[in-house]
Amino acid sequence: MTLRTVLLSLQALLAAAEPDDPQDAVVAQQYKEHPEIFRRTALHWTSVFAKGPKKDKELEDKVASLKNMGFEECCSERWIIHNVTGLRANLEQKLYGQHLVGKVVANHIQAHVRNKNPHKALALSFHGSTGTGKNHVSRIIAEALYKKGLHSKNVHLISSTKEFPHQEMLPLYKDRLRDMIEKQVKICAQSLFIFDEIDKMPSGLIDTVKPYLDYHEHLNGVNYRQAIFLFLSNAGSNAIIKHSLDHFREGKRREEIQLVDMENILAKAVINTDTKGGLWHSELIAKHLITAFIPFLPLTRKHVQDCVRDVLVTKGCYRRPKEVSQYTVDNVLKELTFNSGEEQLFSVTGCKRVAEKVDFVMLDSCKVEL
Repeated sequence: MTLRTVLLSLQALLAAAEPDDPQDAVVAQQYKEHPEIFRRTALHWTSVFAKGPKKDKELEDKVASLKNMGFEECCSERWIIHNVTGLRANLEQKLYGQHLVGKVVANHIQAHVRNKNPHKALALSFHGSTGTGKNHVSRIIAEALYKKGLHSKNVHLISSTKEFPHQEMLPLYKDRLRDMIEKQVKICAQSLFIFDEIDKMPSGLIDTVKPYLDYHEHLNGVNYRQAIFLFLSNAGSNAIIKHSLDHFREGKRREEIQLVDMENILAKAVINTDTKGGLWHSELIAKHLITAFIPFLPLTRKHVQDCVRDVLVTKGCYRRPKEVSQYTVDNVLKELTFNSGEEQLFSVTGCKRVAEKVDFVMLDSCKVEL
């Protein structure tokens, strides 16, 4: 078989959803398992033909087309995986102390991605203090929906403090944000936008997103209803902590805190916040365009201990969480701060600083042969 035949066959193979020839099916499986090898081969032979004395334009075009047929990330099922089962498992196994988060987030994501024609874009607003898991859950969602996770071209992480630091530049920021959303959704309707620290956004900026969350079938010929928007905020965290502490002092179990109660508390706290940014007096709230407010409760010592054990295993200090001694965990906890009155009940930074404190306490001790 000539090289020309091989390359043309490979192109036809990649274009076919179900190869008829058993041998083609084998090659297809090899391609799926080792796409980088095929990519390098295509690039190599493209270079060879370009330098050869007799250029074969048709073959050059065929080889070049291989680079864009599955090798580069695009808006297709090969790259957008919608692993809802994995999402549920990871939220259950890798998220601590957040009984109001896992199931609710997974249900909303599943309902949205399995609906080929949703009524509107999904908008989830995560609220809680530092280190309670807002960014962690966002990462789990990205990894469940996109093959490349947060590194996907279709996942857009927007840091409010980095991208929009000045209130006086609001008109420029609005244009920039509008252009970015419209450009990315035109490229891929199933885009994910993660807005971090929106409580630090200039007042009024978040309303730029309103048209894309509304119940429009199309805006200028573009359908935004398959997109997902995650808003991460510290706004309302004081109200969440107060309610959690009152609940504890009344002798009630943490797991008895109800989502409906927290949503009402959050909605009021976000509207009445002293910080005039993010969702403060936002049309997204006034027009009821936020699909759900998700409260992240403050973490107790027990939850932070679980984080410490996980980090110690991840860093290779131990093979399994149950092997970690309480003495080691306590040494790490001594480096963290807890507050909320006399009880010293909640961690000030949640799990956020656990990794760096593990590094400090363990130093060079984490060298276990796995």
